[in-house]
This record gives sequence, structure tokens and C-alpha cells, in this order.
Amino acid sequence: MVEHSRSQAVQFFKKYCREHASELKDKEVYDLSAGSGFIIHLFHEAGATIHPFDMHPAQNNQATVPSQHIDLQKDFPIASGLADVVVCAETIEHLPNQLFFFQEVTRILKPGGILLLTTPNHSSLRGRLSYFLMESEHYSVPPPNKVTFKVKFDSGNEYVNRVFLIGIQRLQTLASVNHLSIFKIHKSKGSFLSWLLLLTYPLIWCRHWITYRKASGKNPESKIAFHESFKLNTSLDVC
Repeated sequence: MVEHSRSQAVQFFKKYCREHASELKDKEVYDLSAGSGFIIHLFHEAGATIHPFDMHPAQNNQATVPSQHIDLQKDFPIASGLADVVVCAETIEHLPNQLFFFQEVTRILKPGGILLLTTPNHSSLRGRLSYFLMESEHYSVPPPNKVTFKVKFDSGNEYVNRVFLIGIQRLQTLASVNHLSIFKIHKSKGSFLSWLLLLTYPLIWCRHWITYRKASGKNPESKIAFHESFKLNTSLDVC
């Protein structure tokens, strides 16, 4: 998860490719929202075999391999079990059927494959405050409306705006029901407000703890799942 900024996602992928260069060599990497091709080109530089896809392939002006068309709400034009790594940067929040997305990603991944997913951190303390104040991903902008519902390119193409924001808890649920698990959460870059909101963390922790205990008492067979949710909801890596 990265917070509120595609620039932070770019920095994450730069760091990831630098730190995992030896592991990425000759791996099959599929970028499902390649855009300009900048991110997938980082994997190419690390020695991976790249496969860029995008709903608007003509945007690609940086990757060495042309993008192919994909609609992430329809069956992916990719055979099963081909991908060592799937990249999806700042895109899932635009998809109405996020369950379908995870089902298709699971299908195209090799056993032990990795999904690298970034999205605005709706689960951060700042994100929670923004939703409380504005019901939006950020308190300084209004929530999506009938005017901003779709984003248009100069070419005339368009896509749905960030209507379908998704937090870490729902991401984990969608992943787990499709036999994926969270391997690592990469901590978001903090801000002054984020640090200020840490003053509310004890209240959040206590509320989640009380809820966890009550839910576990009523459904003891689900105690492990409830505890996983509690740990995730109170993780400082997420908040």
C-alpha cells in the first residue's frame, strides 16, 4: 500500500527493482496497468522479461515492449500460470469488480508467484480521517461525483475515477479467498498529519481489541481469522 500519490508508488517500484534485481533476472513480469511503461521498464532494466498491458496501450512511450490491450473486468488475454510477478499500480481502486480481478490474477500467476499491488492507503490514519470528514480518499478534495466520475484522456479514451477505494482489510479478504496471502506490507511515507494522528492510535487499538474479543467469544471457530483482522487493523505499517 502507498499513500495518496502515484509518485510514492513509483519510488516503491524503483526501490523494489533495485533491491530484488538478482531475483528478477529472467522472471516473467506482467504489468496489468502499464500506462506510460515507466514502471515495467524498471523490471526490464533488472533483467526480467516484461509483458506490459493496459486498457489504453497507446500511452506506452517508455517500455521497450509495446503494450497489449486488456480490460481488467473481462477475462485476461493471458494463459494460466505464466507470470512470476504481476504488477498493478494505482489501479484496483478504479475497478468495480475487484473480486474478479483477484480471480484472474490468481489464474495467471505461477505457484509461488507474487502480486505487487499499490493503491491509495485508505487504511492509514489520514485516510480514515479523510473518509470521516469528507467520505473521500483525501480531505482536501470532494468525493467522486457525477462530474468527476470518469477521467478522460486527450485521445478521447476514459476510465472510471477512484470510486471503488479499498482498504487493507478488504484487500486481504479478496486475496485470501483466492488462495493468495499477504507476504509483506510496505510502509507508507508519513506526513505531519499522520504523526499527529498517532495520538488517536491508543483509542483505535482499544476499540479493535474490544471488538475482536466480543467477536471471538460469539464465534470461537473464527478466532484466528478475527485475530488476523485485529493485527492488520492496528498495524503501524498500515496506519
